[in-house]
Amino acid sequence: MMVTLQKDPEIENLIGNVTLMGGALVVPGNVTPYTEANINQDPEAADYVFKHAKHLVMVGLDVTLQTLLTMTDNFETMQVSMDIHGKNGIGDVELPTPSRSVEAQTAVDFIIEAAHKYADDLVIVPTGPLTNLAEACLDLDTGVDDALALAYALATPDSDLIGVVSSFGNTQVNTAGENTLKLLELLGREDVPVFIGAAHSSK
Repeated sequence: MMVTLQKDPEIENLIGNVTLMGGALVVPGNVTPYTEANINQDPEAADYVFKHAKHLVMVGLDVTLQTLLTMTDNFETMQVSMDIHGKNGIGDVELPTPSRSVEAQTAVDFIIEAAHKYADDLVIVPTGPLTNLAEACLDLDTGVDDALALAYALATPDSDLIGVVSSFGNTQVNTAGENTLKLLELLGREDVPVFIGAAHSSK
């Protein structure tokens, strides 16, 4: 998102909303007492987006602490999560080789083009379920949580998923892109283009 805003600052006036999962307001971080994991991956980019994205909604670590789980619940969830993610981010499930490739257009150029095309109506969601939105670009790394976000995005009424940007996270960016293609094919949505985003932090 930082690179996109730097390349075309005008899009900050065209994007309807940017919702990010990350940060912490009144609770300690989960990497250090002052650092939350999503922001910690690329603090320079996060700082830039916080300063330049006009319609920014942060869903911070605080929100996740509102649902109280017992230690048993946490342990069971962690075990399931480890089993599910596996080595390839999707539980080592072998999905068919996708019948198409990621788009040649860069993720930055795609977001800029989409922001101009859907001025004031584009919502960029860096991973998370969607509600009642208009056109949306979904930014994913990979893994079960992002697979669910993708399924939710496709199932959301009154919205149109115009593209998916795969970026680094739990898995290398190329694997994330390939997994996203496989999941879209599995969900019967070969029409949704996939773009490769950041392969590493901006630093």
